[in-house]
Amino acid sequence: MLLSSLYQLKNSALVFILKIVVCSTFHNPEEIGCTSCHACNASAKTKEKAHQNLEAYPGRMQTVEQSCGQSGCHAELIPLVKNSLMNTLDGMLSSTRRVFGEKQKK
Repeated sequence: MLLSSLYQLKNSALVFILKIVVCSTFHNPEEIGCTSCHACNASAKTKEKAHQNLEAYPGRMQTVEQSCGQSGCHAELIPLVKNSLMNTLDGMLSSTRRVFGEKQKK
């Protein structure tokens, strides 16, 4: 079911969010909803209840398993991203140590 059918009110949170947030076609809230990435409560009637347990920044490494890592999404990519140079900064740290003449810790 499309999330927009859950929120028929003109001033709903979804309408507001869709106007200010640009999502990729793969993460379109009208297609996959909000809860699949943000872990919020789409059927709540109040903002406070809808935002309980909200993950405001899905994809951040501290909570990636609860958002992107859910089955059916990108679970198989989580270990790759967590161990990537972009996340660990190993390459940057090694270069900095070499520049300053520090020995790499083993």
